[in-house]
Amino acid sequence: MQVGDSQVNMHTRPGGHGTSTRDSGRALTSGARLLESQVLESLLLNVDASLRVYTRAHLFGWTQGLLQNLIRHELLLCALREGRPMTYQVDCFASPWIDSDRVCGLFQQDMDSVAALVRRWVEAEFHPVAC
Repeated sequence: MQVGDSQVNMHTRPGGHGTSTRDSGRALTSGARLLESQVLESLLLNVDASLRVYTRAHLFGWTQGLLQNLIRHELLLCALREGRPMTYQVDCFASPWIDSDRVCGLFQQDMDSVAALVRRWVEAEFHPVAC
């Protein structure tokens, strides 16, 4: 996908459907998995921390801190759907070496790219989409 003057390659996580490259659980006979104790603890800590996110600063601190233990990422793109179909308010949270203002500006200039990412997220059954 082309975003402004930059090329963005999108793909879902290896194995599809948001599966991790490492085995974080034990298989059950029905095909479901039990989470390992460390992964379960991280999930519960993140759920608890998410309940205290009320501002953009809280969201930034959580996504670049505790959430990194559960979902490793260098850039998190948040898109909030506005009143009209396929219109979004976009915000980016990034590692220090990524210019999040520039990335956010690219998506604000080309809202079709945000819609394409949202479609990919839906196609991935609402699992993280790695780009």
